[in-house]
Amino acid sequence: MASMMQAQKDLRRTSSKLGKLEYQSVPTLSGDEGAKKQKSDLEGFAAIFGDNKILSSLLLFVPLGFAAHQMGWSASYVFSFNFFAIIPLAWLIGKATEDVAARIGETAGGLLNATFGNVVEMLLCIAGIRNNEISVVQCTLLGSILSNLLLVMGCAFLFGGLYFPIQRYNQAGAATQCSLMALSVFAIGLPTIYVNVLKQESEWEHMVEVSRWASVFLLGVYFAYLVFQLKTHASLFQ
Repeated sequence: MASMMQAQKDLRRTSSKLGKLEYQSVPTLSGDEGAKKQKSDLEGFAAIFGDNKILSSLLLFVPLGFAAHQMGWSASYVFSFNFFAIIPLAWLIGKATEDVAARIGETAGGLLNATFGNVVEMLLCIAGIRNNEISVVQCTLLGSILSNLLLVMGCAFLFGGLYFPIQRYNQAGAATQCSLMALSVFAIGLPTIYVNVLKQESEWEHMVEVSRWASVFLLGVYFAYLVFQLKTHASLFQ
């Protein structure tokens, strides 16, 4: 009998506690968090531009570059204005990709940053091909390849070695990158090998087809790599 009475008392205490919990107010955001949440997109852009006033001031060259081209100014003015306009635009692209990468994860963010980090080179190559400036396109691609293979990788090894005595890398990621680099070198060098093997210019009529098929092959390999790293074998890159 005593145990039943004790059980009834415990049940009443539990129900009273649950009733109090139902009437508790929902915690609200603090003042700073609420202000940040209500900040508009324009204020966010103003904060980004205010962080680096030097690069932000170079955005004035963007309309000047368009105006110089439309008004028929000399080529030196058009080149100079657009040269300075590319610098802040590349900075904004990098800033945007970094912000998106912070939300979608480290692996996907790194791929996004690597893809859109070369937008400037892609636009320069497209403009060069449209204007039949093949030498400019070749120099742009060669400079981008050498910069990423030597400068970027060398700086990563140097500064990584200064901060970490022993650097550890993802074995699957390193092996995949080496395989991709080998395929890229082979595909890029294939047209050159084709020209050197066929000495006569009359036999070069299929060289353009070889080059185009090599570019299609590289695009297919890149998309297959994205599926491999982001979907099928994402656990290897964690």
